[in-house]
Amino acid sequence: MSKEANKTVDSNQDLIMCEPTPKSGKKRSWEESFSVLKAYKSVHSHCIVNRSYKDLSLAYWVERQRQNQRKGKLIQSRVEKLSKIGFQWSGSCQHKKTVEKSINPENERISEESLVALALYKKKHGDCNVPYNYREDPKLAHWVMKIRRKDKTKMPQKQKEFLSDLGFNWETYEQRKEREWNGRYMLLKEYKRCNGHFRIPRTEELGYWIEIQKALGRKGCMIPERRKKLENIGFSW
Repeated sequence: MSKEANKTVDSNQDLIMCEPTPKSGKKRSWEESFSVLKAYKSVHSHCIVNRSYKDLSLAYWVERQRQNQRKGKLIQSRVEKLSKIGFQWSGSCQHKKTVEKSINPENERISEESLVALALYKKKHGDCNVPYNYREDPKLAHWVMKIRRKDKTKMPQKQKEFLSDLGFNWETYEQRKEREWNGRYMLLKEYKRCNGHFRIPRTEELGYWIEIQKALGRKGCMIPERRKKLENIGFSW
């Protein structure tokens, strides 16, 4: 099959395989449904989705992938992507009974909706950096902050792998602010080494940052370690 024909088949399958989401009624693309299935797998450790599952559209989507694969209608790249995450092509009843025993209702309640929401956020925005004041889904923003502060050694391995594969940034807000402060401090240190002074116009980013440090220092609000680092390079308040 030619590349052009493949693109046509791919496009047609996107239209055919879109399923409405249970809450909004909006349709998911194939890639979005695949992301939801990966999130499901990270919680349940398998890709068997029964029709009794709360997200009925995902259950139908999974069945449709099996049907299309058996009929030779599922393009090879998608077969490979599904196989890579351990997709069960037979969907046998015996296998369902075995894997259902591994479901942890508590894990499902806490994690699954957030994992799915994060996967869809990544699909829409291109990253996992959910703002703390994300109005569209405040629960997701809170969950992301909570996960960053969580001890990763206590997190289920499959969920940790799913988040890492998704490109999740494990850096907390506090860690990010510390990294940014140290970055500007190093720029200031280098500026002093090259120019012998700290006289940088406020209109420049580093100059504005200096004014903020001076204000914090005068108010006694600066972290002692930061104050000491600045004073060690001759910073004047």
